[in-house]
Amino acid sequence: MPAIILGIVSSVGGAVHHVKSIGAANAEASPGDTVYIQAGTYNETLQPDRSGTAENYITFKPEGGDVILTTSGHAVELANRSYIVIDGLSMLDVGGNWVNLEPMGHHNIIQNCHMQENRSWAGLNIQDNANYNKILNNVFIGNCKPADLVLVWNASHNLIEGNTFLGGIHDALNIQDRINGTTSYNVIRNNYFQNKWHSNTDTWGVEYILFEGNTIIDGGEDAADNACGSERDRSMDRVEHKGLHANTRFGIYRRNIMVNNGSGLQLVSSTKDWKIPLEDNGFFHNTMSRNYIGIRNLHYYTATSRNNVVKNNIVYNNRDAEIAVSNTPGTADQYMHNNIYGATEQYAPGDARWDNISVHPRFADEFSRDFHLQSESPMIDAGGWLTTTVSAGSGVQIPVEDARYFMDGWGVIEGDLIQLQGQTRTARITGVDYDNNILTIDQNLTWSLDLGVSLPYHGSAPDIGAYEYGFTTGVSTSTIRAEPD
Repeated sequence: MPAIILGIVSSVGGAVHHVKSIGAANAEASPGDTVYIQAGTYNETLQPDRSGTAENYITFKPEGGDVILTTSGHAVELANRSYIVIDGLSMLDVGGNWVNLEPMGHHNIIQNCHMQENRSWAGLNIQDNANYNKILNNVFIGNCKPADLVLVWNASHNLIEGNTFLGGIHDALNIQDRINGTTSYNVIRNNYFQNKWHSNTDTWGVEYILFEGNTIIDGGEDAADNACGSERDRSMDRVEHKGLHANTRFGIYRRNIMVNNGSGLQLVSSTKDWKIPLEDNGFFHNTMSRNYIGIRNLHYYTATSRNNVVKNNIVYNNRDAEIAVSNTPGTADQYMHNNIYGATEQYAPGDARWDNISVHPRFADEFSRDFHLQSESPMIDAGGWLTTTVSAGSGVQIPVEDARYFMDGWGVIEGDLIQLQGQTRTARITGVDYDNNILTIDQNLTWSLDLGVSLPYHGSAPDIGAYEYGFTTGVSTSTIRAEPD
């Protein structure tokens, strides 16, 4: 074990104070301090005695090489702590969670860390009013344990962005609301998921969630070899191993890529326990290819799905079915402006369908999983407008037919950028009135009646699929709010 923590740099005058253990640093670090940890392996729990403040975070980071935390308990304990930054540490084969935020660990930042194997159900544990945390650019690996790499239960306004999820004998990411209304306004974007053991994501009973720009692949591909998982999970049909799973209300799912999962996008309605009917969600500008089923919509305990919009997606070359909806009376969703090409389609009697097409999408290199569009792709400019204006006007408040496609950042990120039909300027959304379908933006625009409103697009109209041709990335809608230096 290294002899010392290299130093605590004080927020007062930048003075350096040396201590000899993580335990001593836990006791002494104060708001505004940065604790530089000497390279080495530590059998201690990083558990600050106090929180930082909104103006002065306490930061823990390595100095001179890798810092590895390995302990029989939690590697990092942030229950009832706030305004702490954990930056660039490794947590390997610990007995508890890699990071525990339950209960009420809030306004913390976990970034640039490597977390691999533990002996707990959850890897990173975000539960019970653990709100407003940022989980950024980490690597999570679980070949035997944890069961769920990241677990979010009864926690809101968290940002999970830029992470790599590999494995998880149950789920790579599990988000549930077991107390109605307590898991809302979470943002999951620009992550890479590959869980060959079982499902990539599970989301149950949740309201107001954004899934954006994620790559979600290979769910359940090696399920039969999941030696640490349950017999149920090992033996279930491949289609049961989900890519992106949604049991939500008012969710926004866009710009995601789902490839070679059991079901690429699995939509579920249920009335059992804390689960909910699937209602008022938007699934748009996604690409699903080479899954066993592209979009699967299931209904349990007589629950129905209603008022969900599936729009501007590419559902292509999936194995058993492109779309498979259980035949449940009362289900009434909308499928429009999608490109559905390859296998069979099955809908519920109440589903509405219009302006869908069925052509080869012409990806850049589908066999290498590059789903950008070739210059001659028929997906270019073929999408529908997400919504339209309901009256002519000018100013910063735009009345629209349906505001559910957009978000104002929810206090987590900046609001969406939008672009009006026939205009090249973009404007930032600063507020969304979902009840009255009004978008508030950050600059004056002028519009006519029935004018199309979209995320930023290139050309004469939005493209179909996750990637807009002419843009360098599939996500061009919002940016992270400033974080402490």
